[in-house]
Amino acid sequence: MADLKVLKLITNEEVIARVEDKRDILELTKPMVMMQVNQGGQMGFAIMPWSMSGKCDKVEISQSIVIATLDPMDEVEKNYIQATTGITV
Repeated sequence: MADLKVLKLITNEEVIARVEDKRDILELTKPMVMMQVNQGGQMGFAIMPWSMSGKCDKVEISQSIVIATLDPMDEVEKNYIQATTGITV
């Protein structure tokens, strides 16, 4: 099974997805983007689908556009699982 990772891209996006390394290509399963939001005067974050108009259950991207690969924080991982499966952890 692919590992859940946060990818920092050269576009400054932070994408969270299950990632499978295929040499120069990364296959992302259910990629979601982290968005900064203002919640009642306090900054927070939301997880949204990476593409609002395209089917993106599986997406392939070039490793050359990835600046960093990180393990997600526990809260981010829980929110991702809930957003992609409907299961509350």
